[in-house]
Parts: sequence; C-alpha cells; structure tokens
Amino acid sequence: MNVTAEEIAKMCGVSRATVDRALKNKPGISAQTRQKVLDVVRREGYRTSYLGSSLSTGKTHAIGIIVFDLNNQHFTELIDEVENYFSQIGYLLYICLSHKNKLIEEKLIRNLMERQIDGLILTPIHDEATFADHLRTLRIPVVTTDNRLAGLPFVGADNALATEMGMDAFYKKGIRTVHFVCPPMRHSGQENLYAQAERARGYKNYLEKHLDMRGSLLTETDYMERLDSLLNASNEKTGVFCSSDVFLLRIRRHLMEKGRIPEKVCSLMGFDGIDFMHDLPDRPSSVIYPARDIGRSAATLLDALMQHKEVPNEIILPCSMLKGALQE
Repeated sequence: MNVTAEEIAKMCGVSRATVDRALKNKPGISAQTRQKVLDVVRREGYRTSYLGSSLSTGKTHAIGIIVFDLNNQHFTELIDEVENYFSQIGYLLYICLSHKNKLIEEKLIRNLMERQIDGLILTPIHDEATFADHLRTLRIPVVTTDNRLAGLPFVGADNALATEMGMDAFYKKGIRTVHFVCPPMRHSGQENLYAQAERARGYKNYLEKHLDMRGSLLTETDYMERLDSLLNASNEKTGVFCSSDVFLLRIRRHLMEKGRIPEKVCSLMGFDGIDFMHDLPDRPSSVIYPARDIGRSAATLLDALMQHKEVPNEIILPCSMLKGALQE
C-alpha cells in the first residue's frame, strides 16, 4: 500500500506542508530539510495522489497549451519556457497542436476541459468575438499569445514597431525600394492573423512616413513569381523583407539559383531570428521575435490568474535584431 504524505511528514519530523514544499520545489524550507524529505520519499516509494489532491482542492495541477505546430522554432522555444516554469511548481503540461485548423482547435479545448485543466495558454487561430466569448465562459483562466482575442489576457511582441525597425535598417543603407513578403495575409478575414497583420501594418506605416520609400506587399501564394516580376522590372538594388524567416530562406534559395544575389537584390531580411540564420555565409538580417520571453511571461501571467491575483491584461515585449550584412 502506498505510504501517505502525512506518514512521510511523521518519518521526517516535519509538517505536511513542508513535505509538499519539498516535492514541488517551493521556497520556505532549507536545502537540508528538502533533501531529507526527498530521501525518505525515494526510500518509501511514495507517489503523489493527484486524484486525491484534485478531489480535496478542486485542482488537477495540469494546464494546457495549444499552438499551431512544432515546425516553427518560435513555438518550440515558447513551449520549453512554459514547461520549465510549471514543472518547477508541480504542474503537468498538456501540449496540443491545432495545425491552424479551427475545428481541431475547438476539439482540443473540449478535450482539455474534460481533463479538468487548471489553466490554458493558447495561440488562437479563431478570431471571432463569439469564440472569445466562449473562452470567457470556461471555468479556468486563459492567456493568449501572439494572436489577440478581444478582452482576453494577451502576451506578444510589438510586431509593427519591430517591422519599422527592420525597414529603418534598409533606409539607413540607402535602399529606397523594399518589397514585403507576407503570404499569410491572403487568409485575411478567414483566421486570426494578428501577428502577421501587425507586421504588414508596420511596413505600410513606414512607407507612409517616408515618402521617398516604395515597394509592394506580396501576399500571393505564388509570391516567388510576383517577386521575380518586380525584380525584372527594376534596375536598382532592392530590399526584400519577409514576415518570417521561412519565406526568406525559400526566396534566398530561389534567387541564388538565378544568380541574383547580390546583383539585383541588395539585401534580404527575415522575421523570427531562427538559429539557422546564424550559420548562413551571407548572414541575412532578421528581426528576433522574443519567443522565450513570451513563453515565460505567459506562464507567469497564467500562474498569477490561477491564484486570483490582479494582473495586466496585456504584456507587449520588444523585439531585437539579428544583425547581418545589411547593417555592416
């Protein structure tokens, strides 16, 4: 029969609360006492009864996180920070992928609620007010990341300002034609594109503020063909700014196959700052999206909400630059 936490406490000569602090790595006890408790726990084969705990406290010590996929380094870093935060305070993390599908997103939320999670971190693909209203009816706190949902706590980056910062690097280099590649915007009105839309807005804002700048917003599925047409129609050196490093890498490969770097395209810039960018010989510049900071802030915010603390309704974090050849 499994030994109880109360029996562990008696064996160690400490309180039940001290045993709990040792098991969940909480502050308030000395390192010596923590080690003493953990030694007894291992010796006696003690296992925490989460079912009993949930029945007595109404909490399962489990939370959910739903992101688009794991293909993007942003989401793997975000999840890593969230898992690290909650594992240190004794929470289990359910990791779910929506694959940018609204029906899957809805199903995942239902499944997580059936498992009686205590909180949810969500990068939403839905953007409807009715969906936001539904999330507010859940009995748990919900924190959104990257894509906003009206009225719900939000953690993200200042995408528009970051795009203007990137455009400024082109401007300072004397480049006056910059095309912005943002294919996700072709789905505008069909899904939540807040982060991408903010990047496109930052690009348009910069052109409006600098009348000597020009360029096109490329949202087509065949953006490569459109870009080829624009480059063929111009003799001046041109900048290409991509709303994701994924698009930058595809364009870079395409242009190099055509021998257009650096003859026709002066500089490429991406968005996200993925690790692979550091290893490219021509070192394209990229806006670094603060994925780990977003994950850490979202976890901290959700934890505070679960403790019924007052928190800000939004946390907006700054981006930085992965400096490449453009800034030399």
